[in-house]
Amino acid sequence: MKPELIRQFDSEWLVALVRRDSLDRILDVVRLDFRLPANFDFSTKDNRGHVCIARHVAAYLLRELSGWPFPRIGISFKRDHSTIVHSYEVVARRMRQNPQFARLVERLMAECK
Repeated sequence: MKPELIRQFDSEWLVALVRRDSLDRILDVVRLDFRLPANFDFSTKDNRGHVCIARHVAAYLLRELSGWPFPRIGISFKRDHSTIVHSYEVVARRMRQNPQFARLVERLMAECK
């Protein structure tokens, strides 16, 4: 590899690529639990309520389980990083306010590990 390319190499991005299977696992678990089709694409512009909350939960789980930064999660969902931050905060707030929802997210988190 050329020396100038080595300096530009982002080792964190390589780790993220290796963890791509964690993204797929999280999306599969969320699809199943929210009864979305197996081929459902979370990056669609579908704004129906159950689809939005499924997307929010998937982004929250990805952040919590993989530690990906918000911009990288945004790229995965074809969303701006600020939208992912909002999704994360919506799930965190709803978990604090609704114990049943918190149990759902914790169960999904356990399934994704």
